[in-house]
Amino acid sequence: PEFIFFNNDGEEYYRCGVKDSAGMARAMDEANKRYGPKEIGWTAYDDETLKAAKEGGKLVLIAFVDGSKESESSLKSLEDRTLVKFHEKIAFLKAEFRKDGEVEKKWGVTSALTFLLVDPTKDGKPLEKLTGKRAVGHWKSPISKSLKAIEKSGR
Repeated sequence: PEFIFFNNDGEEYYRCGVKDSAGMARAMDEANKRYGPKEIGWTAYDDETLKAAKEGGKLVLIAFVDGSKESESSLKSLEDRTLVKFHEKIAFLKAEFRKDGEVEKKWGVTSALTFLLVDPTKDGKPLEKLTGKRAVGHWKSPISKSLKAIEKSGR
């Protein structure tokens, strides 16, 4: 028999043939590895990391955080298995929020827990600006919308 695994969006993410119950167990283990949460390697925000993201052609997610539980919870929600499929298309940058800081002024950020989805080829205009605590379900739509906007722009 053949096992086919689908994610919550109905997209196939793993397929394999099995011969016995041990094969079924291995298939389940492999599927869980492929569709599990994945830790994000956040990079500290600066002009060089933004430039590198621009050269890589990726959507940039800039998180302005303050070290609170809400900040950590919102960052952790991006590691959910339903969002992992987007990770390779996004550069994750993190900045510690500083009231009246230069970076915050540049991006028009007035409080911690602000998330910007930025097309790095555009000059400083975020595609989406999200504020406040974010749960898993609050990410998919703005990320999908921003990625589609980048695709439409010809990349």
